[in-house]
Amino acid sequence: MTPPSILLPLLALATSAFAQEDGSSNQVTSTSSKVWAAVAFVNHGETNPFLLNKNPILTPNGAQQLYRQGTAFRGRYLAPSSATNASDAATIQGLSQNAIDNSQLRILSQTDSWVVGGAVAFMQALYPPNSKAFNAAAGGQVLAENHIGSNTTSYPLDGYQYPQIETLPSTDVNSIGIQGHIGCPTWQSASSTNLTTNPDLKDAAQKNADFYTNLFSSVPLQGTIPADEANFFNAYDIYNLVSYEFTHNETVFANLTDADKTIPRLAADAFTMERAKSDPGASTANDTASVTLTIAGRTLAKQVADQMSLNANRTADRSRQMTLMFGSFEPLMAFFSVTGLLNRDNVLSTPLGNVTAPGAAIVFELIGEDPHDKSLFPKPEDLNVRFVYRPTAEESEKFQVFSLFNSGNGGRTIPYLAFQGKMNSIGRDAVDWCKICRPGSATAWCQEVPSSGPGTKGDSHGRSQMSPALAGVIGALIMGALVGLAVLGLCFGGFRLRRRGGAGAGFRGAEKGPVDQDVQYGNGGDAQERIGSWEMHNQLQGQGQHLRVHQQRNPFEDDTGSDVGGAAPARTRDGF
Repeated sequence: MTPPSILLPLLALATSAFAQEDGSSNQVTSTSSKVWAAVAFVNHGETNPFLLNKNPILTPNGAQQLYRQGTAFRGRYLAPSSATNASDAATIQGLSQNAIDNSQLRILSQTDSWVVGGAVAFMQALYPPNSKAFNAAAGGQVLAENHIGSNTTSYPLDGYQYPQIETLPSTDVNSIGIQGHIGCPTWQSASSTNLTTNPDLKDAAQKNADFYTNLFSSVPLQGTIPADEANFFNAYDIYNLVSYEFTHNETVFANLTDADKTIPRLAADAFTMERAKSDPGASTANDTASVTLTIAGRTLAKQVADQMSLNANRTADRSRQMTLMFGSFEPLMAFFSVTGLLNRDNVLSTPLGNVTAPGAAIVFELIGEDPHDKSLFPKPEDLNVRFVYRPTAEESEKFQVFSLFNSGNGGRTIPYLAFQGKMNSIGRDAVDWCKICRPGSATAWCQEVPSSGPGTKGDSHGRSQMSPALAGVIGALIMGALVGLAVLGLCFGGFRLRRRGGAGAGFRGAEKGPVDQDVQYGNGGDAQERIGSWEMHNQLQGQGQHLRVHQQRNPFEDDTGSDVGGAAPARTRDGF
């Protein structure tokens, strides 16, 4: 039946509104909801090649990449300008726009110089120098007044602003939230196993052998790396090497044959290989392998969930309007895998199917309508989460929305309570990490890590009050875990994965942990879980602020899967 003509405009309007909310386009569209907090993870900028340098550094181009990404964040979340696209504006409520207030921010970074340096460059753009900007909470303009000298004083470098950046070495329990693969021997072994046992990757390595051999046995790259390292399994490092030389080396730029085909081919191979190191695929999709391969994504998920909980519940002195984490691409790739983002459609038609670019960033936005009382914060059950990806640091790049957990309806937002439930389900905390990674004496804090739970990360951001009785129960559980680790060590002592050191290794020097025994895999299949839609929102509203505290369960219990396929090895790396 043809609808009456009077209804056609209304139908068109409804269709347009649905298109904005169902995720049919990845471009962010403005809504009436406001952003109350944001949690982001940012990949580091360009470095000189790891294959050629024992101590790589952040290049000027890499610093500029992070600076551009910081500028984009400022334009979206702090101070949208006339040049900012309306769809990219999402001002965070209450966040200081011009003068940095470190009490509103939490900034975490790996200790690597190229990561920390990029974080500084990012913050220089997020809060650029401003000789007239002063922290209002600390006194504002009064800070600059000097009545004895009858003048005003600004900060050096024309008002440079000083962010508080927490650098987290692997000896810090909090580090697993941003680098869960570092110091994890079982991840090293599992990723190597996934490569060596994958028939598709073996076949691809054979078919591509001549390509890699010829690339480094002829000018302009002849002799750049040893012949035995010029292979498909080193695709990521080789891609970065060739891209760097093509950008910075005049001879390579002028003489690289078919550069417009060679570099994209290397990029595709790099994506295939790095995906195989953090994605179980069909060939090894059992619980143990899945959890181990995706450990960096799971600890990142727990870190995000904990901070979002603090934000949504307005936990005193611990909520932050903006949380920024700086690290390498491995946690991003693992997170994409464990949340179902690496599905066939995304891999074939979106930037998620590309190798993670320098400066790429993901953001979790906590959004909701204004409460009736303007002095109040929206209730947790009234909040939603929007997942945004900015795949490069180029000025023309857009913030793009993607649906998490194979939600099926393409929804642009997820009810906060449902989001927390799923993130805590796939997430793994410090106790789980120690059981899964089995680092032994290389990670002393595994002997002292507190029980799990939202925010219990072992520092000023993570302590919670508990009764003596509960503490006793927790202590007994930890002792049981330690005994279990000892038994595992005796029963499953086995082969060690041999890793090359030196300039081409790309490892973390003093922070590198010894490789432990290989992970043991079971025969059970990895159950796929599809959420379908977020209609569970209504079922969860009554659960209030404490939706789910980490439950005691096998840390290898997997809760989600992805429909990706896999890819054989020279090197498995701790860090980029």
